[in-house]
Amino acid sequence: METSKKKPQLIEPFVEDGNSDKTRSTSQADVDPQISVTEKTDIYAVSRRITEEKGLEDRKPVSKDQLINKLNFINFQDSTLLINFKHRNYHTRLTLLARPQPCLANTLDCVWEKTEEGLQVLDFYEFQNILIPDSQNLIQVEPELIRMDKNVIRLRLPDYGFEVSSRKVIRYRCQDIKAQLIQNSSLFCGTLEDFNAGSLKIELKTAPPQTFEWINSESPVNLILSDQKETYYAGECKIIRQSAGRKSRVYILKPLVNAIQRFKHKEFRSHRYHLTPSPDVLFRHPFTNKMFE
Repeated sequence: METSKKKPQLIEPFVEDGNSDKTRSTSQADVDPQISVTEKTDIYAVSRRITEEKGLEDRKPVSKDQLINKLNFINFQDSTLLINFKHRNYHTRLTLLARPQPCLANTLDCVWEKTEEGLQVLDFYEFQNILIPDSQNLIQVEPELIRMDKNVIRLRLPDYGFEVSSRKVIRYRCQDIKAQLIQNSSLFCGTLEDFNAGSLKIELKTAPPQTFEWINSESPVNLILSDQKETYYAGECKIIRQSAGRKSRVYILKPLVNAIQRFKHKEFRSHRYHLTPSPDVLFRHPFTNKMFE
């Protein structure tokens, strides 16, 4: 297999701004089985707490053969894994994306998903571990660092890795949904990336002279979601997490109102009927353009 020629891309550390129903799909193909970048970084924070509270022996082990199979599957999909670093002086953590190359034995090569300029910060960080996505789980591996340069990091795999966390709520990828975030009369535009029953993930881009410093993460924001046909959601949200970046950022938002009353209460309530058996409701969700039951 050829080495990936795509430009590397940094996953900036996420800043936590607050505390972080189940929808059933008619087909498993309607949901994204892979863990998104935001979720990978979020679950890494959870895995750090698990590591501090429990020893490695308390977690489910994953053998080296299984690790190699999962790494080669990620390479086949042309996907990425997470490589984690810690600052030598301030102990802050940095997470980078890298593409694993075909792995047959103990040695693993990963190609950075970032430009050479963006990797200069690694001079101040030391290697910690890697996280391998496995469907809705993440596997933490602590390999030995062999060498690292501006193009590749080479690691020696240990005998075991450990399953550290699992995504509890399925997230659904969205298609062609425009997102507008408004706060203090400032308007930022972007797209809705995915959602679940409790939160929405949007990616925003700045247009000069805009800056993300205009957004106060501790104050509510107004979010409008629409496409070329109509507006599907407009409401007040709380910023749960956000990434770092000057030109684009990812925001995880939680709606502050769970139910919206669109019409006035009737003076006299309509008669209610109890249907037996209960009917099934089948509809096409406007965010995903998929059928749901």
